[in-house]
Amino acid sequence: MTRNLTTRAVALGMLAMGACAVGPDYRRPALPVPSAYAGASAATDGRLDPTWWQLFGDPTLAELERRALATNPGLSAALARVAEARAVTAQAASGRYPTLTFGPTVTATKSPLSGTGAEENTLLLPFDLSYELDVWGRVRRSVEAAQAQALASADNYGVALLSLTANVASTYYSLRSLDSQADMLARSVESFRKQLTLTQTKRDAGLVGPPDVVQAQAQLDATLAEEADVQRQRIDSEHALAILIGEPPSALTLAPAPLAGNPPVVPAGLPSTLLRRRPDVAAGEHALVSASASIGVAEASLYPTFSLTASAGAASTSLTGPLGAAWSVGGGFLAPIFEGGKLRAQVEQAKGAYDEALGNFRTAVLQAVADVENGLTDISHLRSTGAAYQRAADAARENLRLVQLEYEQGLIDYLSVLDAQRTWLSDELLAAQTLGQRFVSTVALIKALGGGWTMDDSAGVLDGARARGPDARPPGPASGRRHE
Repeated sequence: MTRNLTTRAVALGMLAMGACAVGPDYRRPALPVPSAYAGASAATDGRLDPTWWQLFGDPTLAELERRALATNPGLSAALARVAEARAVTAQAASGRYPTLTFGPTVTATKSPLSGTGAEENTLLLPFDLSYELDVWGRVRRSVEAAQAQALASADNYGVALLSLTANVASTYYSLRSLDSQADMLARSVESFRKQLTLTQTKRDAGLVGPPDVVQAQAQLDATLAEEADVQRQRIDSEHALAILIGEPPSALTLAPAPLAGNPPVVPAGLPSTLLRRRPDVAAGEHALVSASASIGVAEASLYPTFSLTASAGAASTSLTGPLGAAWSVGGGFLAPIFEGGKLRAQVEQAKGAYDEALGNFRTAVLQAVADVENGLTDISHLRSTGAAYQRAADAARENLRLVQLEYEQGLIDYLSVLDAQRTWLSDELLAAQTLGQRFVSTVALIKALGGGWTMDDSAGVLDGARARGPDARPPGPASGRRHE
């Protein structure tokens, strides 16, 4: 009899393992992705190294990125969420296995109805086993949904990682642009001081009137005020960098270094690569996979659940008496008859969640393509704008030199000098600001392209989160690879 029950249990288990899971199998939906970017000059592979900031060849930036990856608290929090998601997956996967419990009991009973009125003691030492046969794939779909959510959590870690490194780089180059402006304003202040001294000398000699001195002093003071405001903005940027690398604002001091040169050229690649390289797009697809699997979980609740139970152990009718073997094996099923539409509503809810995830995924794809297109457009136009501003600044500088010579010879009034000074300073500042915007826009394009992250990195982050304790530092970019 025992052998027959065991054989039937094994047969039911094999049936459960071979059964098909209800619900849809995920297939990537059709997406409105163009074959190429309108703003790209040529098709390239678009590959970026995970440490993409090395493209700029700036050791100070590289050190800031290293410190941010090591100590930024927001990145550590994102990694902790990955560990939480992995634990949820483990909980779902536990449904694949039987549950075994040990529950010893001791009872003492005395009743006048027993005849003798004596006290009866019972000792039970049972091991109870229960197992739900996954006939309809409820457990498998639950594991599929949890695994997809864990991958989405790892992708969200990638979003945090990419946002952090991009914010460090963009803030750094904004600061360097302010260094360029501060340097330019400092040189202008020196030039305007000399001009004020010259005007005062001409006034003392009776060659010009007091208004020229007042105008020269006003120009100097306005430039000093602008210099002070740029210094204020630089301090704020330095404080922002300190926060990004996880340190108090007072702990970071960067020596001034005016921005020079040109930003690197970034290969745009093809729009289709964004489906794997943008962590937010990958997170959207993994959320869609999870929502698809959740439909199967909801549909499985419409069908009966089959379970096996077994118990084995020892029992005695007295605390000191001999133990005898005791066992039981059974099975059963539980079928929903009437739930007032609850189960059907859960299926519709799961389908609605899938449609929502689908809309979010398509939106993420469209936004990713738009971000790259905007980045390419910004870089192209800022390159042309910066060149035009630089030509204007060069011309304004030469014009100022000629106007100052004419003023020194008494051929023109000081208003002409003042106008030339303002034009030159404005064009120089615009050229410096545009160069800084070019660097920041290059960083934005790298971020739009995914910054070296790929969907394969999700599994690597999960593997890294599993082995790390609560005080471990988060892994850097591209900490692992998974081959499909």
